[in-house]
Amino acid sequence: MTDKNEMPEWDDLQQLWQDSPDVDMTKLAKHARFVWWRMRLNFAVEVAMCLLGIGFFGWQAITKFAFPDVVMEAFFVVLCAAGIWGAFYIRRGAWGEPDGSALSLVELQIRRAKSAIRYIVINNWGCLAGMPVIALTYWVMYSRHGNLTYERSVTLHVLMGGMAAVFVLFPILTRPYVRKKKQQILELERLAEQLKQADDEA
Repeated sequence: MTDKNEMPEWDDLQQLWQDSPDVDMTKLAKHARFVWWRMRLNFAVEVAMCLLGIGFFGWQAITKFAFPDVVMEAFFVVLCAAGIWGAFYIRRGAWGEPDGSALSLVELQIRRAKSAIRYIVINNWGCLAGMPVIALTYWVMYSRHGNLTYERSVTLHVLMGGMAAVFVLFPILTRPYVRKKKQQILELERLAEQLKQADDEA
């Protein structure tokens, strides 16, 4: 494995990307180093939180006797398990490091951009999967307290309304980000093709 701080000698390769002004190679290299750390940190945090969630909600599910509570806790266990799968799936192919060539860096950034799109797609599905939480919360609250007081009812409606708004708005608000990443992939793929052609001619 190469040193994560090892990057191509950009000055020697400058002529290869002069026709691609949309891609700043120096900035791309710095971003690759930053993403190397960020991706691993995010992955560790996500998996740790999901494992803690499985342990916590699993314990709650086996120690509670009210059926609505058990169903809700079991649902959260499933969501946490799906979260661990998602953490691996999202970063598929994006773990590597460039081997010191400009082409390897560009190809790595393409894979990471695709990983970023998968992150949004998985979270969009997560928003859809989270919708039952709203119904389960109402079920649990009414099973525990019967008819809620006015104050509790208003608080519950506001919280669940806010949750529903987040679940609906997230896929909408992230569309520009996905479009930006797709455009970035197209630019990087054009640059990768130029670099391959330059290698073939060398």
